[in-house]
Amino acid sequence: MCRVITIAYILESLPTNFPEHEAFAFDNMFQRAGMQSKVFTPHNRRDLANTFSEIEKHLGPLDRKAHVLPFFHLSMHGDERGIQIASGEIVLWHELRDMIRTVAENTGRLNKSGDALAHITMSSCKGGHGIQMMLLDDSKKPAMSLVGPEIEVSPKQTLRAYSAFYYAILMRSASVQVAVEFMNQYAGLGDVYRLHLFDMTLK
Repeated sequence: MCRVITIAYILESLPTNFPEHEAFAFDNMFQRAGMQSKVFTPHNRRDLANTFSEIEKHLGPLDRKAHVLPFFHLSMHGDERGIQIASGEIVLWHELRDMIRTVAENTGRLNKSGDALAHITMSSCKGGHGIQMMLLDDSKKPAMSLVGPEIEVSPKQTLRAYSAFYYAILMRSASVQVAVEFMNQYAGLGDVYRLHLFDMTLK
């Protein structure tokens, strides 16, 4: 049976005076679980592009005989248009999709449907609107699943919810479906965090 390697690429791009910074808390969760994770703090568009180049360099050489399933965890402001990084610049959903797809294509991390072998977790207000990345072109999905809220959430709610999500993934070996149920229950948010699930085939 082919090994499955879970790795997290945590991208946090928030103003320095933002009340809650979560990147290193989640990095510690992955490290304690014996999983790989890397934290990036891009400030502007150029930094963000360089971040995905660094991720590509890291992901490319990993064991080709294993299924490597990265989580792209994006912690930043967001709305219906896309994400807002620390510089105040807006990155539209289709632009973010292209950045993540390029990593998958250049490292050969695609399943039989042509979807990127990855999960996207949006730790941002209205991050669930990232579903637009999946609907732009059926043949160019940047991930097999996307998790995020479709409304505004507080930084504390986001930290609490994703702490529960990754606990379920890392410590209980839960599926993303179960982990989303658990995060909503633990954070007391009803069904605020939505899961958009696509082809989960690994080959």
